[in-house]
Amino acid sequence: MLHIGSRSKTICLSDYKVTNGYVFHHRPSIVRCNCNHASSSVRPQEVKERIRKIFGKIEISPSCYDTAWVAMVPSRDEPKQPCFAQCLDWILENQREDGSWGLSPTHSLLVKDSLSSTLACLLALSKWSVGHKLVQRGLDYIGRQSWSIDNKGQISAAGFDIIFPSMIKYAGELNLNVPLDQSLVNVLFQKQDSAMERNDLRECKTNPAYYYAEGLGKLCQWEELMTYQKKNGSLFNSPATTAAALIFHCNDDKCLGYINSILKQHKNWGIYV
Repeated sequence: MLHIGSRSKTICLSDYKVTNGYVFHHRPSIVRCNCNHASSSVRPQEVKERIRKIFGKIEISPSCYDTAWVAMVPSRDEPKQPCFAQCLDWILENQREDGSWGLSPTHSLLVKDSLSSTLACLLALSKWSVGHKLVQRGLDYIGRQSWSIDNKGQISAAGFDIIFPSMIKYAGELNLNVPLDQSLVNVLFQKQDSAMERNDLRECKTNPAYYYAEGLGKLCQWEELMTYQKKNGSLFNSPATTAAALIFHCNDDKCLGYINSILKQHKNWGIYV
């Protein structure tokens, strides 16, 4: 949150999905912008300039999770090849020493975030049969950190209960053996079923689960979901969800254009959020 001065005014930002940070934002995010009324002589333009300078100091870091989903998109002309090979290369070059992918430096309460990013990267590598040593290191990391998955003290990003179990299922389809105790996997699937039951998958507009459509895979009503595509070609301004549309539904030119625009903006080095 952004704080300037002593009294706060709540400003809603547009819905933007941050997929490799402290939380997944799908509803309008809240920024508290405090205006200092101690001095009534402060002009609005001065306040805007202070905000601009503060945001200018924020370092944008790559989202391993989004990059991994984009790396899984198959080529339109050669389905057995990745459409965005540069993202696959980025994954190959950016595994951390502990075998994970994710925020660097990481935080002790955000292990689940690293697990999601790591598993997504492993899916991308396994799908295209590359980086076998990296895959094993990543699996070892997941095994060591599996304690955090059902740990209530860990921060759980919105959508985790839907997305993570789906990635485990996808791993099975790729013959990728994720080292998790079966009882824990059963708990994850039960939580996913509960999350599905709480939401009516027939209605995209009011269903929060569709903000994590990459976790729904083929269960998603993609045809209807595409009617909510934004002008920039994305679904919810999310590279991961937009990539999932290309993987599970269709080769939409606008989706491809959106991802290409992001990669061009960041010099094809990874998806930034």
